[in-house]
Amino acid sequence: MTYQPIRAYPAPLVGRLTPSGTYFTDATGQLVIRRSLTAFCAPKRVTTDRLSELRAYLDWAAAHGFNEVRIFSRTDWTGPPGKGVESGWAYDESACETVLTEAAQRGLRVEVTALTYASELDEMTAHLERVDRLCQRHENAMLECANEPQVNGIDMLAVLGRYTPRSVPWSSGVYEPNPYPCGPALNYHSPRKDEWSRCAKDAWEFYTGDGPTEKFAPPYHGPVMLDEPPQVEQTIRDKDRPDAWPDVADDWRAYAMLCAFFGAGGLLHGNPGFQQCVIPTDPTVLACVDAFIAGFAAVPVQRYSGYSGALQPTPSANPGSRRYRRKGEDGRTYEVTVRPSGFGVV
Repeated sequence: MTYQPIRAYPAPLVGRLTPSGTYFTDATGQLVIRRSLTAFCAPKRVTTDRLSELRAYLDWAAAHGFNEVRIFSRTDWTGPPGKGVESGWAYDESACETVLTEAAQRGLRVEVTALTYASELDEMTAHLERVDRLCQRHENAMLECANEPQVNGIDMLAVLGRYTPRSVPWSSGVYEPNPYPCGPALNYHSPRKDEWSRCAKDAWEFYTGDGPTEKFAPPYHGPVMLDEPPQVEQTIRDKDRPDAWPDVADDWRAYAMLCAFFGAGGLLHGNPGFQQCVIPTDPTVLACVDAFIAGFAAVPVQRYSGYSGALQPTPSANPGSRRYRRKGEDGRTYEVTVRPSGFGVV
C-alpha cells in the first residue's frame, strides 16, 4: 500500500447538515465527516457564571480539529454515566442558545440531546418539542432525541408517536436491538470492550441489516454516527489488560479511521473531564486526542462503497487486529488496518 501523510484541516464552515445516503452534506453540497467531542455540561457552564470556561473549552476543541461538540439540554444524572460526574440541571433555553452561538463563532456544530432520563410521557414529548424548536433556529444545531433510550428507560416509540421532530438532521438515539425508530440519522454507541477500536466497522452491519446486535429488516441506509465509545480514561486504564493494545493512542487513531471509512463521523468521549468541559492536561489523554484527529485526517473525505470482509493475514496477533478494504468514489481501493493502525491505497 501507498500510505498518505496526515493533512491539516482548514477552518470549518458552519451551516446546516443534511443526511445524504450514508453521509452528511453541508449547504454547499460538500460531504462533511463529523469529528465530535463530549461537552455534556456546556449549558450548565453558562447558568453558573462559568462562561469563560466554556469559551476556553470550545476554543481548544476548534484548535485541535474538532468540528462539533455534543451537549445535554438537561439531566438528573441518575442514569448512565451515573452519579458523581456533576449534579444535574434543568433545561435553560437561553443557556443552550448561548452554547450554540459561542460554538458557531468558533466554526463548531452542536449536537443537542433532548432527553437523558425517563419522565412522564407528556412531559418528555413537550421537552423534545422545545429542544427541536431550538435546533431549528440554529444552522449549526443537530438534534438527538434521547441519549441511549433503551438504557435510560425512555420509550421512544411512544414519544415519537406523539411528536415527530422537524430539525435537520435528527436522530432518535435508538440503535438496539435494531435501529428503528431511528430517524433520518443514527447514533450508535459502539461496545466498550477489549476490541473496541475495531467496532466502528459495525456501521456496515447497520447498512446490511446483519447486526451488530442481531439481524433486522429493512436494513438501515442512512448516515451512522459512531457515538460514545469507551471513555479515553477507560482505554488508558485498560491498556495493560491481556487482550488490550498497549498503544492507546494508536487505537484511537484506528477508531477514527474506521469512523470515516464505514460511518459518517465519530465522537471522542471522556469522563469526567470532557463531560465537564475541562481542557485536558494529561499527556496521554492529549496524545489520544491528537491521534483521533489524525485518524480522520488520514482518510480522504469521499463516499466509500462495498466491503470485501476482514482480510487475512491480520496486521498482528492481537485479537482485535483487522484489515478492511473498500472502494472510494475516486475508483481506488483503500485499506484500513487496526492494531496497528494504518491507512493506504492498495
